Amino acid sequence: MAKTNVWMSVSDLMTGLMVIFLFVSIAYMVRAQKLIQQRKQELTEYVDTKNKLYDELHETFKQQIGNDVLAINNDLSMRFAKAESLFDNGQWNVSARFENTLEDVIPVYMNVLLHDSLRTHIKEIRVEGHTDTKPFGRTDSDPYLSNLDLSQKRAREVVKCMRRICAENFEARDQKQIEEWLTAVGYSYTHALDADGNYAAESRKPIDMDRSKRVEIRIITDDYRVLKEIVKE
Repeated sequence: MAKTNVWMSVSDLMTGLMVIFLFVSIAYMVRAQKLIQQRKQELTEYVDTKNKLYDELHETFKQQIGNDVLAINNDLSMRFAKAESLFDNGQWNVSARFENTLEDVIPVYMNVLLHDSLRTHIKEIRVEGHTDTKPFGRTDSDPYLSNLDLSQKRAREVVKCMRRICAENFEARDQKQIEEWLTAVGYSYTHALDADGNYAAESRKPIDMDRSKRVEIRIITDDYRVLKEIVKE
């Protein structure tokens, strides 16, 4: 009889532990499911916000877009074309015409990016300088390196102009955020475009010299991090 009591006690104990484990497992699964749903909701809201802001930018700048001066891509990046209106030939100082365009566009653009549902996902605002393949031999005999120097200087001057505009239009907190985002990168002619505005290296079509000389303001977001966290959780 004593042995039977001992085994009944052990059996009761194991049953109790299994019940506790079951409740813990259920609680963990519920919590994990909530986290996944939360991340999915955040990602959905983020995509919806980007789409909405894209439409807003397109509507705001439809005149410039219609004149082929400005293009806005689905990732909210902006492409400034017609290089003859951006810089003088072989120069990097921002032209008065381009500066006026930036003064019209940048305050509205930054207001969009500072939107609460978008700003937390932005890692970088990259100002890119791009050239054609014509040698620019003032700084280096290698046409790639000379154009790299030119494109970097042009990107830097655009950032300089943007900082001035933002200082005149935003409060200190937003200025600090924009400053943390802004970077300047020169690509020389490595991202030259074809006549359709696509990367010539990918399309295998001839390079369009006029289209290739441009400035792009690109938004680098943390989409990958959000997706990675969803998978992990």
